[in-house]
Amino acid sequence: MRWIALIAIGMALLFAASARAALPEAAGEWSSTDEYVKPFVLAANSEDVGRWTRRVYTRAAPPASVEVNLMEGSGPGPLRVPDTVGSSDAVIEAQAEYRVLEVAGHHAVLERYPYLPLALAVDAGGGRALTLESGAASEEELAELAGEIIKNLVEGE
Repeated sequence: MRWIALIAIGMALLFAASARAALPEAAGEWSSTDEYVKPFVLAANSEDVGRWTRRVYTRAAPPASVEVNLMEGSGPGPLRVPDTVGSSDAVIEAQAEYRVLEVAGHHAVLERYPYLPLALAVDAGGGRALTLESGAASEEELAELAGEIIKNLVEGE
């Protein structure tokens, strides 16, 4: 009987740790209704090497939505942020530009392509990379939302 209780407690603790929301349900004026979480598993040996969490945040006024992706663990690998501001002759568009900045004390890169949504990628520390994409939010709004999310991630550690 004692073993059953220990197993039940262990399973409850394991479930509580894995059920922890990686991205907050709300951040500032932004709210979200759904979360998609996918583990990264190496097929060869079934090793869990991280997870991908996706949320879409919306706000009512002015109306806008932001797709946020959080990659955690060794599977996705580290986010590599360029050392300096610059532009790129990208395959998609020769007029692509990127700008290196700091978001909540973390290195980030803001990418702008003429025909694609604005994208912000942040090295969120602890083996985490955060990306935000929106066709309606400004650079400042993306940076503010990323800062709120990073603050929540740090508090949840």
